[in-house]
Amino acid sequence: MLKYSLLPLSEYDFTKNVSDLTKDVIMGLFCGKPKPKKQMAATAALVEKQSHEMLELINEKRSEFMQAESLYLEGDGMPLEEVEPYPSVAPAPAPPALSKFQVYNDPVEFSSVDQIAISVAQEDQKSFTDLVRQLVGRCGSDIEKARTIFRWITVKNLNTMSFDDNLRGDTPMGLLRGIKNGTESYHVLFKRLCSYAGLHCVVIKGYSKSAGYQPGVRFEDNRFRNSWNAVYVAGAWRFVQCNWGARHLVNAK
Repeated sequence: MLKYSLLPLSEYDFTKNVSDLTKDVIMGLFCGKPKPKKQMAATAALVEKQSHEMLELINEKRSEFMQAESLYLEGDGMPLEEVEPYPSVAPAPAPPALSKFQVYNDPVEFSSVDQIAISVAQEDQKSFTDLVRQLVGRCGSDIEKARTIFRWITVKNLNTMSFDDNLRGDTPMGLLRGIKNGTESYHVLFKRLCSYAGLHCVVIKGYSKSAGYQPGVRFEDNRFRNSWNAVYVAGAWRFVQCNWGARHLVNAK
């Protein structure tokens, strides 16, 4: 698997400023009660603002760490070379230069990080920072971080989960409750968690050939409208569809 440098989240000192930012923004999104779907656009806009500010804080910490520790890689008998950094500014949209099979050969390569996600999913974390620390603290690359976040989201079977009505919305479980109630979405959750992990992630809206689509059907109304993510990993933007990945079989159907 190709490796790209991205400092583990555990290297960052998430100070009180980060906690205050998170609390102020997310508490503006949730009041502990389900919101009508017409407010989801406003919620997504606030998450966009929060993600941008969170990435700025993480990039500041990353820069301080790099300067303090002078991170280098030592080649075989070659002079030390500086590690290729993860971009501080989201790159412009462009097709990946490498195919998926050039990035990794087999999904089994993610076995260890998948197990991390499955293990973390057995507990209910009280904050997003705690959740992301546990998920990505031992990951060795940006693509492993995105994979672990994706697996945590998709391993949660909302069909079998019950939620306390008193859950605060600014918690992972509170947000999952919102998804189950139809007031939140998987793509907004994935974007938020990626921002905590220092990954650039965007929400894309468009059409998809999902359930009910027949070959030759034209996209003329909202029947096949959908949303998904693109996350910047392995040196390029890659598509992620958590909503489809989170589908669970019921009675083999």
